[in-house]
Amino acid sequence: RSKVWTDVCRASYGQIWDYRYAESLSCSIQYDGGGRIFYEVPGQSDKYVNMSLKEAENAIVEEFSMYDEWLDKYEYLIELGKSLTDFPESSKIDDNLIKGCQSRVWLDYKIEDGRIVFNADSDAIITKGIISLLIGLYSGRTPQEILSSDFSVVEKIGLKENLSPTRANGLVSMIAKIREIAAKG
Repeated sequence: RSKVWTDVCRASYGQIWDYRYAESLSCSIQYDGGGRIFYEVPGQSDKYVNMSLKEAENAIVEEFSMYDEWLDKYEYLIELGKSLTDFPESSKIDDNLIKGCQSRVWLDYKIEDGRIVFNADSDAIITKGIISLLIGLYSGRTPQEILSSDFSVVEKIGLKENLSPTRANGLVSMIAKIREIAAKG
C-alpha cells in the first residue's frame, strides 16, 4: 500500500460513508464511468472485527442503502463473496455442509481466545456473497454475542424478501448453522 493510495481511499471513503470506519479500511476504489464508485475490501471477513456488533450491523445497513436497485445490491453481494479467504478442499466435507441450501455452502470454524472464527465457501456466487456477509458480521465474535443477536440485519437491508424462496430458505439455514455453532462454543 502506498501512502498516496491510502489517502485516496480515505478521502473517497469519507465522502461516501461515515469517516469513523476509514481507519480500518484498506481498499481499492473503482469508478465505472457512470457516476458510481465501487470499492473492494480484501479480507472482508475481518472488516467489522473492531466494531461492536451493533456498529457493524449499522455499517452493513448503511452500505446496502447506497444502492437503490436490487441488481446493484446483488452485484455487491457477489463482490463480497469474492473477498472470502481461501477455503481448503479438505474442509469441503459433509460435516461442514449447511443443510437446507439449494447451493452447496460449507461453513467451518475454530475457536480463538474465546471467539469464533468462521471460514466459508459456496459453489454459487450470490450464495457465496450471502455467507460472506454473515461471517463478516459474526466471525471474531464471542458465542454470547452471536447468540444475543436477532439477525435482524437481514430484514433491515431487505435481503430475505429479495431472494428467491429457495435462497431465502438457504439464508435461514445459514443463520441456524451459525447459531448452532455459537451454542456449542
